[in-house]
Amino acid sequence: MNDYPYVIAWGKMMRSEGYYIENQLRKAREDGAPVTAVYRGDDGAWVTLDQCHPDTQRQLERLLTD
Repeated sequence: MNDYPYVIAWGKMMRSEGYYIENQLRKAREDGAPVTAVYRGDDGAWVTLDQCHPDTQRQLERLLTD
């Protein structure tokens, strides 16, 4: 299931282990995070794609097509 593609792309960009990415996906689903969620901040709020720097947005979009 690829319901949070930017969480996966962020994990790839950060070179996270697969188990960590899966854990982040589980948290996103449990939290009902927005579809454009990228990562969960230290405050527990999900950072979305539109809140990221434009360069980061482009890099994440590229990772979705790899």
